[in-house]
Amino acid sequence: MSDTHGSSGLLRPLARLWRRARRADRSSAGLDLRGSSRRPIRYLLELEARPGQRPFVPLQISRHGQPEASTIYVPCLGRTRYVLEVSLPAMRITFSPQQVAMATRVPLLRWLRRLGPSFRRAERRLGIEIVDGLRLTPLLYGRGPEAHELAATLRTLRGWGLGVESQNFQEVMARAVEPPARPYQPRAVDPRPRIGIVLHLHYVELWPEFEALLAGLERPLRLLVTTTAEDPDLAARITDGFPGAVIKTYPNRGRDIGPFIGLLRDGHLDGLDLLCKLHGKRSGASGARAVLGEMWRRASVGDLIGSRDVVDEIVRRFSDTPEIGMIGSRRFRLPNEHMGLDSVWGANHEQIRMLAQQLGLPDDRLVVEFFAGTMFWVRRDVLDALAQLPLDIDSFPPEAGQLDGTLHHALERVFGLLPGLAGKRLEDTLWSSTPTPALSARGGSTTESGQRQTA
Repeated sequence: MSDTHGSSGLLRPLARLWRRARRADRSSAGLDLRGSSRRPIRYLLELEARPGQRPFVPLQISRHGQPEASTIYVPCLGRTRYVLEVSLPAMRITFSPQQVAMATRVPLLRWLRRLGPSFRRAERRLGIEIVDGLRLTPLLYGRGPEAHELAATLRTLRGWGLGVESQNFQEVMARAVEPPARPYQPRAVDPRPRIGIVLHLHYVELWPEFEALLAGLERPLRLLVTTTAEDPDLAARITDGFPGAVIKTYPNRGRDIGPFIGLLRDGHLDGLDLLCKLHGKRSGASGARAVLGEMWRRASVGDLIGSRDVVDEIVRRFSDTPEIGMIGSRRFRLPNEHMGLDSVWGANHEQIRMLAQQLGLPDDRLVVEFFAGTMFWVRRDVLDALAQLPLDIDSFPPEAGQLDGTLHHALERVFGLLPGLAGKRLEDTLWSSTPTPALSARGGSTTESGQRQTA
């Protein structure tokens, strides 16, 4: 018989308490919470995402007696537990049953909190200050390799300036992509400059996301799509919505950059004035790394083609300022306040220098500045310098999940050198959407949330 004062004897009644509380306070629609202004009341909140969902879910946060609610996106990988600290008198958290299968909350008593060794400093640094009086801290450490990977990804996002608690992250996630409401209908706009959209789709299931955005531009354009495998169904869907679209298949080498070089070499980009280079960026189809890839893609693509007004403004800037050679997302322009020179060069020093010398740029004039992820708008003639490089699709290594140090990683940096070689410069753009009205946030304001900004 075990000692009832030992650890196993103590944990059994705690487990019964936890099971009883879960049965008594579960919901697939929402939870009511009460706090104290003198000392925050802590709850253990458990969210269980439905299979197949992205690794973050939206929560609606509302105060008692206030009609406005704030939509907050939080990480949710399978079943994810949070410590929820509440100092507001009364509030409600609601969520979509299509995304959250079940949520449970249990008040954390003082003596029970001491038994939570995973709730420590490292974990508290992942906390999300939702509003003044409400904080969520995901309990990820000690929950297996996938949860550890999610914790590392959240730290990486914060290092990129996309911490979950930031307005940056929440605005990007607020851009819910819906299927196009109507077929592609070009507006009566000046056909000059001639615009090409170059989209690489290794993950063909992302096509509806790009289709919705491109249809919303309502502007004459030439669509060029590259894939890594023949897909007649995808080709039919693309050409149905965008008659005249060019669809080319290349070997899976060089990710999005290899096929782009192929299009350039084969003459498919000739006759255009401006190009927007995009791709279905992912860091993993599922799991924690998908958070990083999803944010990276949504942020970059949103800043470049997120709305008709965004594109009209970028095109206007190119037309009004001939000195601009390339425009990309401000969030991913390196170096910046989040990512320094080590991130700029990575493991690519020798290859960057070799490529720069082939372009006629000596080491003493080599200043690397680029858009991480290789998504940008560029003048077609700025790409002419690439013709000096003896490259084709076979120059790139076969895909093996490389993280750095390959030819395409070096070329990602070299693209940023091209405007300077043409006597032009890089500029950036940032689109801020208008999120659902937020409750008063601690340590910041939301005065910029309705503004679209360009540098």
